Amino acid sequence: MVVFYARIFRGNQMMKLPASHLVPGDIIFLEEGDKTEIGKVAESIQEIVQPKMHFNEKVSQLAFQMAVFAIIGAGLTFIIGYFIEGLI
Repeated sequence: MVVFYARIFRGNQMMKLPASHLVPGDIIFLEEGDKTEIGKVAESIQEIVQPKMHFNEKVSQLAFQMAVFAIIGAGLTFIIGYFIEGLI
């Protein structure tokens, strides 16, 4: 006879009991890899790969270019301010 166990939270304690001892109100903990339908769904969701769309690639390039220009602008502002302050 095969006995299935469940990880549950009951009475402020985490415990592992045979599935036949579950009662209403027990909180059952499932993880990916558990041999359940939810485990199978979680595994299949992780396998989904989102293709990069052209718009997303262009937005990423634009964000990188804006960051580079912002850093260069901040550096130039600091250097110009340093020399102007030094001349006064």
